[in-house]
Amino acid sequence: MDIIYQLPEDFIKDTLHAPDEIIIRRYTSDIAHINSKISLNKNMLQMIISGSKSIKCSDGEMIVHSDELFVLHHGHILTSDIITDKTSFESIILYFSDSTYNNFFARYIENDYVIPEKKTFTVLKQDLILKSISQSIQLLLSNDIYFSKEVKQIKFDELFLHLFQIYPQTMLAFNIQTRINKAQDLVKIVELYTFRNITLTEMAFLCHMSMSTFKRKFIEYYHMTPQKWILKKRLEKAKILLQLSRENLSTIFEQIGYESLSSFSNAFKKEYGISPRKYKDSIQCI
Repeated sequence: MDIIYQLPEDFIKDTLHAPDEIIIRRYTSDIAHINSKISLNKNMLQMIISGSKSIKCSDGEMIVHSDELFVLHHGHILTSDIITDKTSFESIILYFSDSTYNNFFARYIENDYVIPEKKTFTVLKQDLILKSISQSIQLLLSNDIYFSKEVKQIKFDELFLHLFQIYPQTMLAFNIQTRINKAQDLVKIVELYTFRNITLTEMAFLCHMSMSTFKRKFIEYYHMTPQKWILKKRLEKAKILLQLSRENLSTIFEQIGYESLSSFSNAFKKEYGISPRKYKDSIQCI
């Protein structure tokens, strides 16, 4: 079953009242979730305590490690919790609305600045002050202390004021913005993920489209079905890598988005009538 998580709504126990503008929670997992589909309905700041997290969104893919944090604009994302045998995944999450961020900006940030190129996400290192803020939030959560709206606002302001103090240009680049044209989104996401291990269903999700709409829009722009276009691009890149690279096949298939060497070899032989290994050997003999 294809599950799409609605966040933060799926974690809110009180469904009778509208959610607060700021929601703070602890998130832990002992399972390595891979490419979970998330419809993120508020902006999110996540402070990683242990483990790592992979996020795919319309601006690219990022890996966030323990002692780092990321700030992410609302939208469709794919997330993977990366854990080891020795550690679980643990983090503190703040969900916040556009109005919360814009009000913070109006209250605290001076107007005489130049905004860098806009970004929908950013990854930052946690310094001692940020870790201290995280620990204070963990303490409040672990003791089941009621988080009033006022306390949440204080913690939000404390956190973002420090982020703007130590990472001013990076934080200015994180800008609340409306979504761009969906056709532009499709092209951007296709170009970003053509050589990544990602399914067409997941691409369509990142584009905020159904699979049928994604295929129709794809054909309108590329004049080819997504399956054929992506296969063509991947195998063309594979030929170049086989010709010019000294890397072995087990490395090359990962660089063009295949899950296994066998699936890559079968696709290559079906297209060109020769296995990639024999093709590479023939090039080296010339």
